[in-house]
Amino acid sequence: MKTFLSRLDFVFTAVLGVLTPVAPIIYTLTFVIICDFLFGLYRAYKCKEEITSRKMAQTLPKLLLYNLIIIALFLVDKYVMNTGIGLEKVAATLMILIEMKSVDESFKSIFGYSLWNKVIDSIERGKSITKK
Repeated sequence: MKTFLSRLDFVFTAVLGVLTPVAPIIYTLTFVIICDFLFGLYRAYKCKEEITSRKMAQTLPKLLLYNLIIIALFLVDKYVMNTGIGLEKVAATLMILIEMKSVDESFKSIFGYSLWNKVIDSIERGKSITKK
């Protein structure tokens, strides 16, 4: 039994060592998903919608699948394709944009305006000022 546990410890350490470079991406993605979850709860509370366990449970598969996709892309990019492109970063960026848009939709239902549209409008105003 002792040798099994020492081998298991070795395997766990090796897996942790391989996945260490992708940990900040996983932490960031998890943080954004939790923010989306909290904004959704607050929106449901403010709009007097029923908060059900079915709706809340949708967060767990998303959390697991997004992180598994990031890990899989990291491993494929590093050990199979060896491109150095950072496929996991590209995928994480897209997933974070999706989650941020979801947060913005909740924000719009709560406060009546979209932060996303305000940022886009500010960028467009900045472009028009620099063109003159």
